[in-house]
Amino acid sequence: VTLCDSQGQPIGLIAVIGRQPLDNPTLAQSILQLVSVRAAAELERRGIEQEREAYLLRLKLLVETSRQVLAAPTKQELMQRIVDAAQHLTRGRLGVCGHGFHDGRFQIIASSRAEGALPCPPGEVFRVERGGVHMELIQGRNTIRYTDAQLRARPQWWGLPAEHVPLRGLMGARLVGRDAQAVGVILVSDKQD
Repeated sequence: VTLCDSQGQPIGLIAVIGRQPLDNPTLAQSILQLVSVRAAAELERRGIEQEREAYLLRLKLLVETSRQVLAAPTKQELMQRIVDAAQHLTRGRLGVCGHGFHDGRFQIIASSRAEGALPCPPGEVFRVERGGVHMELIQGRNTIRYTDAQLRARPQWWGLPAEHVPLRGLMGARLVGRDAQAVGVILVSDKQD
């Protein structure tokens, strides 16, 4: 008997297996039908509870991360904590904060990476010579979120310089100054699935 959730979607199967033929298969089928309703409801309840627990854990992590970010004593430490949090919360392998966008250049003031990921060292300057998908943030979008296929399909995508850290998808948010103009970006890539 197929177990179905409250929306009628299949979520499992319940069956009786024995060494001898059933004396009354119709009765067994009827009993399984009755039991299947309760079993499906319990499976659905457990799934909802697991989703709720995962949500509460993410919420707790976000609150704790916010406390750590707000306690940063310097601008440099603030930006480092923000990019560390972005990389961690999104499960990305790479995070970078480019700030001070002037004359087509960003100064990398903070970077973060998962163990084994190639570094994008702070202090380096990266130039925007031919544009790039991240320029959508500078030009007015508040956030971007692209899978690897979506990233490479964007008209602004032109590839990466040979020395660039490899990317796999891209998420980003723009940083704005008091005048509401973009002054930098926070980017995260290589999300771990």
